[in-house]
Amino acid sequence: MHSKKTIWITGASSGIGQGLAQAFIEQGHFVIVSGRNRQALSELETMAPQRVRPLEFDLSEQDFSLALPARLREHTDTIDMVILAAGVCEYVDRPNCGLDLYRRVMEVNFFAQVECARIALSFLRNSELRPQIVGVGSLAAHLPFPGQKPMVRQRRHLNIGWTLCASIWFQQILMSPWYRQALLIHR
Repeated sequence: MHSKKTIWITGASSGIGQGLAQAFIEQGHFVIVSGRNRQALSELETMAPQRVRPLEFDLSEQDFSLALPARLREHTDTIDMVILAAGVCEYVDRPNCGLDLYRRVMEVNFFAQVECARIALSFLRNSELRPQIVGVGSLAAHLPFPGQKPMVRQRRHLNIGWTLCASIWFQQILMSPWYRQALLIHR
């Protein structure tokens, strides 16, 4: 039997995030779709209004995460899978661009993703299924395209960052009371 999941997808208003959202909605899962484009999120909601909840926010805003846990709790107390697909891409069209371009890309594509994963942890801990954190990367980290220097550097850092965060989160899970209790139950 296939268990239906509660899935939160960032970057669901376009690209890979939108494609994944459509697929999970079609499979019958409860999906919280996040992104900047309200119209695109509303279109996803029309696919299954009883199982899709749009959650509009912009990762580039400094305080996006302040109200995010409460806004997620309006829809669910449990998340079985979070897919972090949001990101920005900026191209370098001049040889000496300023650091502000690199900072914007890193802020959204790395630090905001880590913050979303941190927020998701309390919801993932409530999952009765096997909770999952999925980070969407880019081939640009390994196969750069002309003009994408900020994205290439950011994606390399994101790959390293996911490894580091996974080890920290894994340690938190091993130390958490619910994990120890699950071990005792399964012995």
